[in-house]
Amino acid sequence: MAAIAGRQALIRVPGAGVAFTQEATTGNAGRTVYTITNAVKSIWDPQIAVLVETSPTGSVWTTANPSTYSLNRLAGSVTFFTPLAAGYFVRVSGTYLPTSIVAGGKSWTYSLSCSLLDATDFDNANTNNGFPTKVPNFFDASGSIGRWYQATPDLYFVSALMNASFVVIEFTANRAVGYDCRIWGILNKEQVQTNVTALSDESVDFEALPDIDGHVVSN
Repeated sequence: MAAIAGRQALIRVPGAGVAFTQEATTGNAGRTVYTITNAVKSIWDPQIAVLVETSPTGSVWTTANPSTYSLNRLAGSVTFFTPLAAGYFVRVSGTYLPTSIVAGGKSWTYSLSCSLLDATDFDNANTNNGFPTKVPNFFDASGSIGRWYQATPDLYFVSALMNASFVVIEFTANRAVGYDCRIWGILNKEQVQTNVTALSDESVDFEALPDIDGHVVSN
């Protein structure tokens, strides 16, 4: 497998929310996951309600019961717990976040983690070949973004930090195949660094923060 040059990477951040109404979706083969067809509108506001409607014909619509599905706001999709009947249509209404490429973006990193709790007792201590028993607990995500500091500062990150605003960051390592993942987060550090022999740069750090549906990372 060929390596990927770092210059293929992209970083995107969201702008102000824009309402959308009765947008069509495209279902998967199993008729369980329905993704908004217009990819531009695929990141939905983390706090604003999303209306999901279904129709057997495309003309008479019924509001879907929220207990029958889950939302992935980072991917713009609805997952039904039971497959819909063949031929059913699904449409959605809500608010999406337009994204733009980070100006002067030059580096990024993110990490996904799971904390493990020690559940070793006297019995399994003697049956696990000396290894402790671990139970997964909390999942987490964090990372940082680096970019060149601009002559006319873009205060997006400063504003998001000071207002404790949700941000969604889209990481793309290979432009040819689309994004790797999207993460909801909140900024916890913004830093500008300069010295006489180098270009001034800016870095921001973030930590994961779940949306109203409990999602942090796209899947």
